[in-house]
Amino acid sequence: MPEVQITNPLGSFGYDTADNTTYLDSFGNPWAYPQRYVYLRANDTILKYDAVALVAATAANPLSVEKLDVSDAMSVTAFIGVAQLAAVAGDMVKVVTAGFTLANWDSTDPVFGSAVGEGAADGQLGAVLVGALDSTIIEVSIFGVALDVETSADIAPIWLYGRY
Repeated sequence: MPEVQITNPLGSFGYDTADNTTYLDSFGNPWAYPQRYVYLRANDTILKYDAVALVAATAANPLSVEKLDVSDAMSVTAFIGVAQLAAVAGDMVKVVTAGFTLANWDSTDPVFGSAVGEGAADGQLGAVLVGALDSTIIEVSIFGVALDVETSADIAPIWLYGRY
């Protein structure tokens, strides 16, 4: 019997027990954990699973998202979620704003329960060490919690806390 994909607002139910380390079902979709998401226009090139931040709307451009710029405090403050597909400027992109998602990960090694904040490079997330927490980090930089270690492709499963 051929595989059948049944979808609902929570995602795909084509769960494949053969490989539990990818967090993808047999159709290549993230597991069917709850997600909250929004579609926004990409302001620049975004890679699949990049962390993204809101860009203010102008008369010429609607509200959009760009790859999270870790050197820009405003970009970190405007973090909204994780892009689910690659996009170029002008494309509509699905952004998970809360719940389960895979994310591009920096060189830190997450473990289950690691606090997730901005990573070492643009578009990446990383583990925030508990000893590094202070009032500034807690206010703007804890985006969620790591659910496991990263894969060899620097992708890690995370649970995003809803910020908006």
